Amino acid sequence: MPVIDFFDPAAVTAVDVLRVSPGWDSVTDWQVHQELATLDPPAATAAALLLAALPEDDPARCFVPVYGMRLWTADGGSTEVAICFRCSNGQYRGHLGSGWFTLDSAAPPSLELLALLRSYDPDAAERA
Repeated sequence: MPVIDFFDPAAVTAVDVLRVSPGWDSVTDWQVHQELATLDPPAATAAALLLAALPEDDPARCFVPVYGMRLWTADGGSTEVAICFRCSNGQYRGHLGSGWFTLDSAAPPSLELLALLRSYDPDAAERA
């Protein structure tokens, strides 16, 4: 069952696809390494719906995210989301607040979201 409830997918007006780098001092200081693409509707809505559909699972502990998303809303605010598909953890921060969530990395919505994010990364094969 999906548990990501910190945003309303219908309120998302654009999505930036991000490559992120893990933090060195703590798991919460991950950084945006590169903006890979900006998705406008309807692609942004589809990506936001995939994120909202991620089912919950038990987390592991690595949190070494490679991909993320920046969710833009009509009021101009943004929230960044980093997802580690290896340990089934995600973190969000921005105008919608901050927090953690878990996901089932093997579930179809997770695999579809990972494929979408990777499709914008010209170096994705190096991170396989």
